[in-house]
Amino acid sequence: MDDTAGGLQQKLRLQNRSLRPIAAYSAVTGVPWPQGEVDCCESLTVSDEHDQPVPASFKTLNTWPDGSVQWSLVDLCVDFDPREERAFTVKHDQGAAVKPDHPVVASITSDSATVENGLVKLVISGGPGRLIDECSANGKPLLTPDGFDITFADASGKIFSVKAAPRTLRLEHQSPLRTVLRVDSKHAAEDGTQLLDCFLRFEIRANRADVKLTYNFRNREKPTPGIEIYDVVARFSTTMPDDAKRCFMANYLTSHYLTGPLRVDEDPQIVASDTGDIDHYLETHKEGVRGECFVHNPAVLHDPEEEKVWYMRNPTYRVQAGGSRCVWPYLGLMGSDGGVLMCFEKFVTLHPGQLTVRASEYEASIWPNWAGPLSITQGAGRSHVLYLAPLPADASDIDIQDMYIGWEFGGFYTHTPPFTSVKILPDIDHVRACKVFALDKLPAYEPEDHLLFEGKLALQWIGLHQGNMGIEDEVRQLPSAGIWDYGDDSRTNNEEMHSLVYFQNYFRTGEWGCAEHALAGTKHMLEVDHCAFSEDEFQNGAQVAHCHGHNTGPAYPSHMWFTEYLFAYVLTGDEEFLNAAKRSCENLLHWVHSDMGFKVISNDHREAGQPMINFTWCYQFNRDPRYLEACWKIIREYLMVSTQKYGRMLAVKPIGAPVKACVYGDYASWEGMYWLWELTGDEQLKQFMLSQLQWRVDPQHMGVYSYHRATDFNPAAYAYYLTGDSSWLARVGRLFKPTFGAANWGIGWIHSMYYIKLAFEHGIITDDDISL
Repeated sequence: MDDTAGGLQQKLRLQNRSLRPIAAYSAVTGVPWPQGEVDCCESLTVSDEHDQPVPASFKTLNTWPDGSVQWSLVDLCVDFDPREERAFTVKHDQGAAVKPDHPVVASITSDSATVENGLVKLVISGGPGRLIDECSANGKPLLTPDGFDITFADASGKIFSVKAAPRTLRLEHQSPLRTVLRVDSKHAAEDGTQLLDCFLRFEIRANRADVKLTYNFRNREKPTPGIEIYDVVARFSTTMPDDAKRCFMANYLTSHYLTGPLRVDEDPQIVASDTGDIDHYLETHKEGVRGECFVHNPAVLHDPEEEKVWYMRNPTYRVQAGGSRCVWPYLGLMGSDGGVLMCFEKFVTLHPGQLTVRASEYEASIWPNWAGPLSITQGAGRSHVLYLAPLPADASDIDIQDMYIGWEFGGFYTHTPPFTSVKILPDIDHVRACKVFALDKLPAYEPEDHLLFEGKLALQWIGLHQGNMGIEDEVRQLPSAGIWDYGDDSRTNNEEMHSLVYFQNYFRTGEWGCAEHALAGTKHMLEVDHCAFSEDEFQNGAQVAHCHGHNTGPAYPSHMWFTEYLFAYVLTGDEEFLNAAKRSCENLLHWVHSDMGFKVISNDHREAGQPMINFTWCYQFNRDPRYLEACWKIIREYLMVSTQKYGRMLAVKPIGAPVKACVYGDYASWEGMYWLWELTGDEQLKQFMLSQLQWRVDPQHMGVYSYHRATDFNPAAYAYYLTGDSSWLARVGRLFKPTFGAANWGIGWIHSMYYIKLAFEHGIITDDDISL
């Protein structure tokens, strides 16, 4: 962190991952500030590597207890040369704001909303019927009036439409750099029947003529286990001539695997699927299998089979689903006066899907008709993002590719999930000094001094490897497993703090791939694992525990890991993450204050501890006193009562044979109590913890087999922070040294990370103790 004469400041580094230029990239990220240093976001500015002020906007995401800014969201508009890395300084210096060349302006009434930047204009209707009144670019209509809708059919064939339903409009985010207009609605049929909640986000960015559209559906209907719908499709009626050329990119042309652009007269059916046999999709696809992007109608490739060598004449000869039919996930229309380009974001990851055009109308199938019924469990939902942009009349195929690569970095390997086009690298020293999310308590990133330690982390659980899409040093991406499974590495949903460790190591190391991995996993938690509605009061608003149907099983407090929502919120500014965390806390409050719920919470220290972790972390984002009151109830009516009964804080739970009272998952209770003490400084809580830590921080009770639920060294770190006495650390140092060297740092990281930092600092371990 730099607090020199220019005022408090931090560095942001942004890197173009591609070998193509990117113009006016909209970079959005959260930046933290130390307590008491920044009173308001109006005092923040950004300068580039030449110390020149650049256009930027800020929004306060969270504040410290004294009201100062804790997290601010920054919007930038950045031009990049190929593979260029740029450096920006975020300052607290009361400098004058700089506006972009084409700032975004917006206005909203009860009847309509307008968002424009001089390059693109969007007018959205506030009443049922027509949804988009105008979508124009550079003064010319891009879509026809009333040229947009999203529809689906129910089992009887009744058609439901977004534009037919009543709606509410609001500006979810507004600044000269980026404005997001949100439309909340349902889908309605002609007879007035409504089905399936949804929201749309129309996003306009400075200096860009494109529109980013997010469509999210969420099942809050009462039928259980859910509803089935068919043929979910977004239609965009463009102003292109019907005979416009269809522009796309093929991967494996001729017998020599040539990649090349095509402009054809036929309508390509670009699909994302885990099976190449689309005509028999229901019989041949398998859930959770990696998908691929290819054309269903290979004739559009104009790549005659008879001109290929014999073993390549079968278009599906390759192992991948698409075989030789693989294409990039975009589709352009080009006429004599210009054109239009559309793509699905993360198309292959959320398979099945289809992008095609009929005459001049795009059909973006979020769930294609050939995929059969889309079953949506009660409480579940999903988001899809589409981009729409004008093309100049002289746009080359390279220009079209450049525009797509400016949206996402993918297509090259059509079975591989795309990356973000630009890495955003934080100022890790500044982040650490801000003491947010207890990041200052993690081992510092010191690769020169801790080369073996950092190497083990990277190789064993970050999944670092070379050759990932040809980009060096990239974190392993989650597989393209399909609409319900993408973002869930285990396919059993909501694994214990899986994404948390990636968020921690993004801010600890600055490795953007960790942030990407964590955001994908947390988005899955938000939309699939989080049960936004249920008729079961214990499941309503909860994170459902492990099950192959994601949220088709019970919820219980020990398995509601959702502090990742808070990381995702401060990185993106998306309030959906924060709202889900609050909603989950409401669910936990029901557990705490109902007889049956509290009986479950009193079952063991995982059930008791995880709610306290969630309450104390979320408390810092809304200061709801009920959260702390719930923590105190757990401590006083369960942990202290059981201590009086058994003589020490034990959970009576059968583990193997014989049945015994044992330490089971107590890491969660220690952590929850410690965070409550950090918030309150309560002396009674401190003394209770220390009285129990006297026996807990001992080799006999730390476990010796590196089993993560028993081998938890963080209690020694909590004791040290409670007292400042390093003898607590030394008590288990001898045991920790071989455990540290031998352990795999997957889930075990969670239960040792705070102790590791202190063990390094106090000489209990060294880097040479690592065994790779």
